[in-house]
Amino acid sequence: MNGFYFLLSLMILDYCVADNEYYTYEKIDSTLHAWQDTFGYTPHPSNDYPGFGVIYNLDTIGYSSQDNLPIFAVKLSAHADQREVEPKVLILGQCHAEEIYGVEIAMEIIKQFLYPDLYQDNKILLQKGLYYTELWIVPTYNPEGLRVVHGYIEDRNEIKDVTYRKNKRDTNNNNLFDYVVGIGRDLDGVDLNRNYDFNWFFGDTLFQPCDPVVSDCSYDDDYDYYKGEYPESESEIHAIKRLANEQKFLL
Repeated sequence: MNGFYFLLSLMILDYCVADNEYYTYEKIDSTLHAWQDTFGYTPHPSNDYPGFGVIYNLDTIGYSSQDNLPIFAVKLSAHADQREVEPKVLILGQCHAEEIYGVEIAMEIIKQFLYPDLYQDNKILLQKGLYYTELWIVPTYNPEGLRVVHGYIEDRNEIKDVTYRKNKRDTNNNNLFDYVVGIGRDLDGVDLNRNYDFNWFFGDTLFQPCDPVVSDCSYDDDYDYYKGEYPESESEIHAIKRLANEQKFLL
């Protein structure tokens, strides 16, 4: 029953885009560290969490394959600075770069737990979520792709493609980031969701075009589903698999 209440709390959490701006990788970084400074060292000050201790802990669980960008995970619990015997839940906000909605939801979930006074309609559910479970949230484990989607400057050139999907693995080994603005046709990058060892063989090989026998090729997403040189070739996948093996998530 407690698990049901927790799931219910996630389903009914109000969603909003923070400050009417999307979370870039840089904004995720700065926001998570600011929350660590405020909530990561002392018991939560809210009267809505009576008897709770430190509820927030920020960890770096790995680094991206090409640009070595930190991958962050947030642990939320009534006593996040302790190891407790309770069900553990993992939320991965984003894997595919262009799917930024999951980042927004992940960050909003964290925010609601940290600021319960702003969400009084959810107070009981937030209390139960922290008291009965240990919640881990990874807003993105594709920081390279997220930066491409929102755009950034590299060597005085703007790198931006709102349809980009993969990480930035230099698959053709020319020391350049080879991408095409628009859907598909990006020479570099690995589809992280297809890089796990589980069902790895279902992913595409390098530079594999759409097959009209099995797909609707009117959506020009050639090369978008490249599975990588071998299973778990990407450090992003190592980070998630290591976290899952360490924490033994129930959900």
